Amino acid sequence: MTEIVPPDSWLQRPRRITGDRDPIALFCAVGLSLTMWETIEGGISVAYIGLVDTEPYDDDRYFKTPSFEARYKLVKKAIDTNINAKDCAGFSALLDLVFKFSPRRHEIAHGRVFNMGEQGYIIGPNNSLGNRSHPLRLAKILIIN
Repeated sequence: MTEIVPPDSWLQRPRRITGDRDPIALFCAVGLSLTMWETIEGGISVAYIGLVDTEPYDDDRYFKTPSFEARYKLVKKAIDTNINAKDCAGFSALLDLVFKFSPRRHEIAHGRVFNMGEQGYIIGPNNSLGNRSHPLRLAKILIIN
């Protein structure tokens, strides 16, 4: 079977020493990645509706489930129950792959773009105010790690 994505591509990449010189490319990449995530989740939600015993498009459990991890479990349960006796092996594998990307999506969606001066623009965690005992903590997170 041909790999859909390179192995381990969902893992967090090491922080670069320098960022982008122009923030527009970084903001566009953030927007594109979040749009693609929503597109994939939309497809998963439609597939979920086809896996449960309900009138078409009359089940909003997927949309009322607050986290992707919980939605993942909801869909996996529907796959395991498989009331329509469909071959769901490929969809289950795709769902597992998407689940691996969930932490990266979270990192992008809840991160911030920082202007690091001569080091350029870098996306990093939006937790810089939580630890006041280390004023250079943010710079260490973004540049050294």
